Formats: sequence, C-alpha cells, structure tokens
Amino acid sequence: ALDLSPTPPADNRFYQSSNGTGFGAILPAEKFMIRAVAFTGKSTVMSVSDETGEFNGQAYEGTNYIVNRIKPDSYPATLSEVRIYQKVGEGLPVGKAIKILSAAHPTGNVNINNTRFKERAATVTEQGRYVTYQIDPITICQGEFIVGYSFQKFAGEATHTIALDTTSPDVRRSYRSGDGTNFIYSLPTENYMIRGATSESTCENGSCSYKVAMNSGDIPRMGGSGEVCVQTQPNCPWKASRNVSWITLTSSLGNVWEELVTGTGPGTVGFTVAPNLTNAPRTGGITVFGRIINVPQPVNFGADTDEPEIFEAFPVTFEQTLLAPPTAASVPIGGRVTANGLGVPKARVSLTTATGETRTVLTGPFGYYRFEEASAGETYVVSVSSKQYSFATRLITVFEDTENLDFVAQ
Repeated sequence: ALDLSPTPPADNRFYQSSNGTGFGAILPAEKFMIRAVAFTGKSTVMSVSDETGEFNGQAYEGTNYIVNRIKPDSYPATLSEVRIYQKVGEGLPVGKAIKILSAAHPTGNVNINNTRFKERAATVTEQGRYVTYQIDPITICQGEFIVGYSFQKFAGEATHTIALDTTSPDVRRSYRSGDGTNFIYSLPTENYMIRGATSESTCENGSCSYKVAMNSGDIPRMGGSGEVCVQTQPNCPWKASRNVSWITLTSSLGNVWEELVTGTGPGTVGFTVAPNLTNAPRTGGITVFGRIINVPQPVNFGADTDEPEIFEAFPVTFEQTLLAPPTAASVPIGGRVTANGLGVPKARVSLTTATGETRTVLTGPFGYYRFEEASAGETYVVSVSSKQYSFATRLITVFEDTENLDFVAQ
C-alpha cells in the first residue's frame, strides 16, 4: 500500500530491499503506509541508602546472596535494571563472576524467605561507581521488588567486601543469605549499595491513555492465579481477552468469564491458570487494548525436559489425598475456605481434571464452595486463589461424596 499524495513532500524516508541488507529509497512521492506506536515514560531509581558507603561488609566462604527490598513510587512499575556498587580495591574484583538477582515481592512484608529469583549470569566490570545490569523486565501493580546479586567465595581466595552505607536510620531493607532461601537482616544501620531502576509506560489512544501490567509471580506448573491491572481515565473503555482455553478470566467484581472481560476506567482482570499436566512448557496470553501480556507456565512434575523451572514468589505446597472406596459414579466435591478461623468470601476454587479441563466456582459469604457431578475414581487438582491469602494446592482421588475438602490460608 502506497500513499501517492504530493503532500507532505517526499523526504527519502521510505525504503525497500530484496535481501534485508541493501536498501534503496523508493520512487519520489511514494510513501509506504506503515505506522508505529511508541511507548514512552519515565525511569525512576530506587535505593535504600544515601550512597556514601562508609563501611564494608564481610563476604563468607561459600555462596553469598546480597539483596535489597525496594519499593517503587507508583504503580504499575516495571523493573528493568539492577545497579551494583563495588568499592575500589576492596569490593569484588573486576572479572569476578556474579549472578544478578531480581524478583517480585507482591506482599511487601519483611519476610522474604523462599523467594524465587530470576537469575542472570554477569561479571564485575568496574569498581568505584554503580554498574548497570539489564534484566528481563518484571512488572508489579502493588508491593515491592527484591534486587541484588550472588557470588561464590572460594577457599583461599582473597578477602572480598560488600559496600555498605551505615548512615542512620536503619531502614531494615537489606538482607543476606548463604543458601538463597533463608534470609536474615544485615546488621543494624547497614544498607547494601544496590539499586533498582523502574520504567513507566503509557499507550496513547486519542484522549485516553492506558497502562497495563500483570501483578503476579511466575505461574507454577500446578496452576495458580494472577491479576492484570489497567490504569486509565475514568470514562475510557477497555476489554481483556485470553488466547488459550487453560486461562480463565475474572472481572474485578468477582464474575467468572471464559474469554472476555470489559470495563470502563481503572480496573483489574483476575485470571486463573489450570495445572500443566502435559510434558511441555506452555505460554498463553491476555490481551488488553491490543497489548499482549504473556503468561508462561513450566512443564509438569516428573517430565523429561531441559527447560528451566519457573516458580512463583511463594511456593505452592503440594498435597495428595485418597478418599474412601468407590460407592458412586458421580459425586459432589465441596468444603470451606478459611483464614484466621473465618470464611473467605469470593475466593476462586478451581477443579482440574487430568486432561486439563477446569471448572471454577466462587466461595459464598461464609467461605463454602461446591462442585456437582465429579466423576468417582478420577483424580483432580483443586486450587484456591485469593487476593489476600495463599493456599496449598491439593491433589485428590475421589470415590464418594466429599463435603469436607477444606482449605486454610498459609
């Protein structure tokens, strides 16, 4: 398609090629009808220290995990960079192998144990200033990020130190670990000199601008849930759709929809992902106003694959229950979802078969739920998702009426 109108005049901005290497300008006044949409925004640096670096922390022999818990100024926020400072002559030497660590921390609480980090192999390239490391972007609609690095200190290796800011007050956002699972605070008034940088993007559409982000950790292989937040002006319409059957969408009012959610103004789209019972990782998508949010899910337990494992920020507990001998061909499954002794209303309970077919119900005002006509002798995965609480996923084989399959918040 060409635009041949004389205005605006041709300015040699339009090219074509037969090999993708050598390009030539097309004829005068011929303009290809191709457009681009640009996402623009600001970048914000997040830090927990005043950057004076008065002290050095000691690196221990073995593996060292050094991280900060940092909070963006606004949401949605996308973490795209981690910046690390090494002191001249005292920090990790140039060329030292490290791993850049990054993770979403949706709850924002002080306990960061069992956080599953995204890792990127890197090396120390300079001392005496912050070095920027690009990472795979992580977007959140609430909570915080955790950023840092890990490295090995080998026996007989020269002493390494970790740059610290000791200026009061102690903000209690710096942590260290020897195994990457159990973390402790650094000493009082010691803040690691590690930063994170976030970017904020908007998509313009006439008088409406849209910000879209997914607020969840990586979806585990046994299924889980997440949320896509939409920020826009009060009267601006939008719609969200899925592109695979194993993702179920839920509106901000708690209504369960199979394929489409619509809204006006700021809102959220909840989604539930069925367990991946196949032998291959998979990726689905949720489209909001033309922008696709990818939802990856790893391979099933026990599969033979070289694909990396993907975990959510809070690991799913896996339980298996075998219930009674067979008595009926079709049975109900029900129970109650509670937290702190009280029923949890509007929690999403999903029942998934071995073939990946999923049914979803919402709990009632007092936390009760019920599925009718489950097949006796079949094995199901039952999971619960809630905006406020996390629950263990259950694997059950049913043979008779099951009315006490209860879930208690972890």
